[in-house]
Amino acid sequence: FKIIKFKHPPLRIPDIQNNEYKLDDFEYVPQPLALQITENDVKNMAPQLHGSGGPTSLDSSLLSDLLLQYGSSSVILRNEMALWTEWLANESPPWAAYRATMA
Repeated sequence: FKIIKFKHPPLRIPDIQNNEYKLDDFEYVPQPLALQITENDVKNMAPQLHGSGGPTSLDSSLLSDLLLQYGSSSVILRNEMALWTEWLANESPPWAAYRATMA
């Protein structure tokens, strides 16, 4: 028990009044670069999917098949997935958009 206490010292409470843990102020903060997701990115990612189905029972193998095995329909789905991914990564969509994807 003494070894555990030695390795885990008591919790420190930060002194908010004196800004003891305040981060440095920067004159210039660059804007993050926007992600660009293409249909080809989705095509390359599809074989690497893994995991089980969630509430919709769409598991990784089914999604991978839908993205790769159905010709022009798969291309349309890949383009749509790329647009959605880019939108979710670069914007701040309303909560209703997230709810719609889970419906």
